[in-house]
Amino acid sequence: MAAVVVVFGGAYWCIARDPVKFRPFVHLGAIAKLAFVAVIVGHWIAGSASGRLAALVTADLVFALLFMAYLRASWAAT
Repeated sequence: MAAVVVVFGGAYWCIARDPVKFRPFVHLGAIAKLAFVAVIVGHWIAGSASGRLAALVTADLVFALLFMAYLRASWAAT
């Protein structure tokens, strides 16, 4: 898990430095964040994750929505 966090952290760093060049990484970031939210919410529904953890992943949901908003805005600009 730590390796995945490091890899995605590197991708987010690249996006922050040059969002136009690394725009394809934004798709991956949005997908990964949505998948993470789905997994945690699924565990919460099943009773194997705490409500606190489920609430914490709302930050990932917000980032995923922001990533998708960027993709939509940058697609319209091209």
